[in-house]
Amino acid sequence: MLKYKVSIGALAAVAVLLSILIAAKPEPLPEYHEEESTEITVEPEISLFTYLTDSYEIDVPSGWKEAVKEGTTMFIDPETASVIEVSQEPYYPQINAIDENAAASNLSAEGYAISEFHRISGSAYRCAYVKDNIAYLEYVYWDFDNVYTVLGKYSPDYYSKVFDKLTASLESFQHYGTQIPDSWSVLYYEYGNFAIMANNSWRYYESSDTITLEDPVTGLIIDVSVYISSGDFSDLDQLSFTDEAASGKYNYIQSAYTNTGKELYAFATYTANGGNYGEYHFGVASGEYIYLVKVTLPAEQDTTDMQIFVDNFKYY
Repeated sequence: MLKYKVSIGALAAVAVLLSILIAAKPEPLPEYHEEESTEITVEPEISLFTYLTDSYEIDVPSGWKEAVKEGTTMFIDPETASVIEVSQEPYYPQINAIDENAAASNLSAEGYAISEFHRISGSAYRCAYVKDNIAYLEYVYWDFDNVYTVLGKYSPDYYSKVFDKLTASLESFQHYGTQIPDSWSVLYYEYGNFAIMANNSWRYYESSDTITLEDPVTGLIIDVSVYISSGDFSDLDQLSFTDEAASGKYNYIQSAYTNTGKELYAFATYTANGGNYGEYHFGVASGEYIYLVKVTLPAEQDTTDMQIFVDNFKYY
């Protein structure tokens, strides 16, 4: 470590020089003004308490009173008459198709004017609307068991007093049912009355009767075809199925085939573009529709995403 030696005389000289400079400091010019100090204001913390049930929990502003009306749990602010309502109904797959146009149409039919719609995730959305000088802030959450509507109602006159409280409360909502995985969405189709699970990162293509999903990272390709039919697979023998499935492929080897008439499953491997692939076929005959699913996956890739898709294919 470097050390410096300073003489007492030198220190004394510096002290004299500093005293001269301080004494000679000029007054500020007339037009100069000291800059006013800016205080950092901190927003007051919102006081909440947690309300728990067997199905969900929500943080509610302190001081709001609980009430129950026609199966709907309510919390009322005595000062502003603002309300938070939590209602619950069984899951229905059509909820997954909700978008701004559908929400606006539904609300308009009941006399509401929509001002905001935003999909928060694959299984939640936020919506704001107004009617008769009452403002509404609505969050809808769902899982595979229930759909929850969490609604805040307030007078616009009290916006500054209650809006942040309502938002904090409605966004705190958590439910305990069978969850739709993060980064996945359920896609519902009216034609065929069925739903599939898709990773949000997949590419999506649709033709007249076939939906194609593609993972650009792993090379996973899923084709879903739907046909109106009261028939089944009883007349489809293994040889005919294999001949058609193997068309145009090299080294096509089928190692599994099951056909109960109502359900069909097959698995094969083949080579293409210098790589090995697995090909899975799933078929379901519902009595109204025939659903055919073909999954192609490079042999070295993990099958987890494919299994999530297969496990969550539903027809109604």
